[in-house]
Order: sequence, then structure tokens, then C-alpha cells
Amino acid sequence: MAGVIKEPLQETRDYYNNRLHAAIRYIENNLAEPIQLDDLAACSCISKYHFHRLFHAFTGETPAGYIQRLRLEKAAQDILLRPHTTVQSIGFDNGFTAPEIFSRAFRQYFGISPSRYRKNSKNHQVFPPKKADFGTVDSIKNSYTVEVRFFQGCRVAAVTSATGYNKSVGEAFSILMHWAGKNGFVGPETRCLGIPLDNPDITNSERCRYKACVPVPGIANAEGPIEIFEIPAMQYAVLSYNGPESGISEAYSYLYGTYLLESNVIPADSCRFEYYYQSPESTPDRHFVMDIFIPIEKIER
Repeated sequence: MAGVIKEPLQETRDYYNNRLHAAIRYIENNLAEPIQLDDLAACSCISKYHFHRLFHAFTGETPAGYIQRLRLEKAAQDILLRPHTTVQSIGFDNGFTAPEIFSRAFRQYFGISPSRYRKNSKNHQVFPPKKADFGTVDSIKNSYTVEVRFFQGCRVAAVTSATGYNKSVGEAFSILMHWAGKNGFVGPETRCLGIPLDNPDITNSERCRYKACVPVPGIANAEGPIEIFEIPAMQYAVLSYNGPESGISEAYSYLYGTYLLESNVIPADSCRFEYYYQSPESTPDRHFVMDIFIPIEKIER
């Protein structure tokens, strides 16, 4: 008589989830470098003979497919955001060893060549680029205010959600804040941060990744789903947003589609982040009061 297959214990799921997240963090931090299956198995402390199947079971993608997708989606963002960098250089920067390999993979995934992708994006620019001084404060359209600030940097703890910008983000914050509260890292002045890693116009909305973050002191250590890293000290273009969740996409479109095109700056090679002044969960209509930070650098002519 066939045995009844039971759902795995939550502890077992957590065990594998934490280990596989170590491999995912390794991939995200090393996209420009060669990534071997043995390295992923080793960093997650899972036998290389079983890692591939476990990774696929938990993510729905093979390790190679996951790496390829992240590289291509990041390259697509770079093509749009780094107009002064050649397509070939962007391919190399994202782990492709030859221009023809990059071009072929890009066309297979997006159905268009990298150079055509860039050309098509230029055709949709509503505002022509014009020079502005580094550090300009703009208040141009739709009551958006953007200013350049030097952010001192901070150490954060984070929990990653990898299933879209939806309720899973709230779940990631719940796990994070339970851990932070248990360890005494939360006080009345604590403010949370969020790092949206993917562009939903490029990445399937159900696969967009988000890091729920909270500042922590130097004594904090990574454990389980909690990772620790530094948000770097550097110049940021900062847009202050006060409005409903439905308007956030438009704010990002303004930052990337208007402000950056009218400024003598480009996005730097670091993550953007959101700084929250209140929890949207505390309002009946999910109202956001936050600053959006985009790392920037001067265009090198």
C-alpha cells in the first residue's frame, strides 16, 4: 500500500530555504564573475550531487537558468541607464565572455538585439537630454522634488522576498522585525528601508526581488534568512514621495525618464533604496511617505 506523502515540516523548509538563500546571495554578488555549480553547493553547505534538484525545487528555475536570467535582466537595465557605455562593455560587465554570446542570449530572451533594444528605448524618450550641473536641485513636473544628497551609508540587516512586489514583502518585513526586536535592534526612532532589485517592466512581476531592511549596529550577525551588508556612502539623487502605492511607479518613471536625462549624472553601480518614514500598513489606504534614493555619479566625457 502506497504511503501517504505528507507536507515537509516547516523546520525542514526553513533549513533548506536558509541554505539556498546563501547560494542566491552568492549569485547576486558575483554576476560579473564565472559561477560554478560546485561553488554554489559549497556556500550553501549542500552536497553538489543534490544541489541542482533542490535549487530547482525551491525556485522553479535551474541554477544556470537563474544566473542567465539575472544577468540578462540586469544588462537590459544597464543598457537603458548607462547610455554612454557600449553594449559590448555592458555584456562583459554582466558576466558574458564574448559580444556574440551576449547578443545571442539577449535576443533569445527578449526577442531583440541589445543595440536595437537601446535604439527603441531612445525613441520613447519624451524629454531630450540636456546638461545640468552636478548637484542641481530640481522641482520640475508633477510636484516631484529631486535633490542630490550625500548619504553617509549604513549597515543593514535584510530579508529577501523573491516572488514579486506584493504581500510577500510584508512577510519579509515581519520576519525581519521579529528578529530585530528579539535582538534589541528596534527602537522608537527606527526607520525601515527597502531595496527593489528588479524592474517589473523587464522582469516577470512574480519574480521581482525585494530586500526588506533595517539599520543594525556592528554587533549584528547574519543568521538564517537574515543577511547583513553595507549600503555605501555616496551621492544619491533623492525624490521625496508622499502618496498612494499606485503612484510609486510614476515617481520612478520621473526619476529615470526625466530627471536623469536632464542632469549631468548617471546611475552609479550600486543599489537604489527606499527610506520609509512610516509603515504603509498603518494607514487604511497603504499611503507611502518615503524618500527614493538613486546612487549617481558624474558622466565622464
